Amino acid sequence: MAGALGAYLLANGVFDYDPEASTTHMVIEQGFEMGRPSLIEVEVDIRDGMVVEVRVGGQVVVVIEGELIL
Repeated sequence: MAGALGAYLLANGVFDYDPEASTTHMVIEQGFEMGRPSLIEVEVDIRDGMVVEVRVGGQVVVVIEGELIL
């Protein structure tokens, strides 16, 4: 959801960015109040004022692991 949030903030003018730059970087913090802090890094590529690619990464606290077999 962090990638979608980053793209939304840029597309709707909530997050300021340099229109001359092709890539904008932001860090989203979540989980601090719950004691499970996460820093999520979002990079958004913009061309001609349009979001064309979103990359998400960062460091998190693993709270559960599992495997899904279909």
